[in-house]
Amino acid sequence: MSHAAHRRTALALGAAATLLYLLTAPAIPNLDGLGYIKLLPHNCVAGHLLFMPALRALTRLVGDGLRAGRLYDALLGGTGVVLTYSIAQRMLSAWDDEAARLGAAFAACGLALSYGYWSEANDVEAYAAAMVALLATVRMALSFAPHPSLGRAAATGALLGIAVLSHLSHVLLAVFVAHHLYCHARERRWLPPMVALAVGGALSIALYAYAALVVRGHDLHGALKWIGTAQHCFVTTGGAYRLADAIYGACKAIVWSPYLYEADAQKLVGQFLLGLIPLGALFVGALLAKRARERLDLRALAWWTAPYALLGVAFFGADPERWIFVLPAGWILAAALVLERPRPTRAGAAVLLWVGAFNLVTAILPAHRDHWPRQKAELTAAQLRDGDLLVFPGHSWDEYVVYYGTAKLEPFPVSYYVARDGAAAAWARLDKEIGEARARGGRVFCVRVFDDADEDPRGFWELGTAGVSRTVLREAVQKRGRPVTIVPAEGLTVTRLEP
Repeated sequence: MSHAAHRRTALALGAAATLLYLLTAPAIPNLDGLGYIKLLPHNCVAGHLLFMPALRALTRLVGDGLRAGRLYDALLGGTGVVLTYSIAQRMLSAWDDEAARLGAAFAACGLALSYGYWSEANDVEAYAAAMVALLATVRMALSFAPHPSLGRAAATGALLGIAVLSHLSHVLLAVFVAHHLYCHARERRWLPPMVALAVGGALSIALYAYAALVVRGHDLHGALKWIGTAQHCFVTTGGAYRLADAIYGACKAIVWSPYLYEADAQKLVGQFLLGLIPLGALFVGALLAKRARERLDLRALAWWTAPYALLGVAFFGADPERWIFVLPAGWILAAALVLERPRPTRAGAAVLLWVGAFNLVTAILPAHRDHWPRQKAELTAAQLRDGDLLVFPGHSWDEYVVYYGTAKLEPFPVSYYVARDGAAAAWARLDKEIGEARARGGRVFCVRVFDDADEDPRGFWELGTAGVSRTVLREAVQKRGRPVTIVPAEGLTVTRLEP
């Protein structure tokens, strides 16, 4: 097959993926996307420095942050599929050309249909851009092997720098870049990786310094503290349970499953198994398929994925976002295993049908049709006016009140302040905010704090990890005003705190 035919295949898959993401966007933006849209007037976010400037520029062209973000991520999602095809085609070159085309198409489609990737590319998220930056860096590094040169090493380093600026965790990609360039250099083997790391490091450090010291006006200590906010104030469990979290997150990156506090045991276990079966099959197949292991560059895949996998085990591994950067390598390995099957086309189609159908039916379509969170946010917003203060746990529909409402009010997401500053500081800040609201003639409202009909544990679970239970939160709010219940609609209550 000619290079032109490969390009046509890759572009067709990328275009189909982009269309898929645009057509299956959720009814409301996820909470991360909501945060990015609300942050549009601001300059940059530490964990993914380039995302906000790019989103802000596209918003100026499109006119709306939500539409701009979803268009941007859908296009990037399709681009990631194209790059995955190109990487897979090169890594499967030990097979004949037709088999490599089939394997590359399988890997690209598998990534496109994986929940971790699909859910990022059809909404407003930073990970689609970060994935494209990673894949572009890997693709350039692979092109170094047949034609090693310092120019290609520098280009790989520049892409590595852009990747780090797209997502701070891509500093881990430096391990793969350095190893791959060292192994394929023809002379002075240390020089190409040094050039790549120097170029990438200079680019990323310079722009981070500019953003922190010049744009945001921090001193050195403040700059380091700001960059540290990329950790998001997560509180994770320790010990052996981190491995269990990691396995769960890796399975969820393939096929959606709810978190522990989002569903009953039957649904959670059932959905978890839908992801565990293909993941387990991948590991067992890799152990048994000796011929596939010999024909595939497993060393390159290992140096690519191992740092990200270790991060996933160490830090909030239950989040599928920890595993999204491992997915392309996993699908390339799966492609090699499929090509060793007697009927690879049927085997590949069965795997893609399993992953795509279950994700579509159990996660993507329900999110596409679920308008109740927006309705609750709009009904709550209708009770508010300019200058009011709204207190809420966070991490749920309560965060959409500010976005969908028209009143200029002050939000107080308790879980964020408790996680960042501690409970005592959060209560002191709440007292200050209540005083300021009443001084300007505003009222104080809260949602989900006293609403026993709201069974969504999100926000309360995060507070619990910081030592603040639902009961403690309710008592703390009651100390600051007399609760008066308002019922805007059946199944929804809003509470006004009287002095």
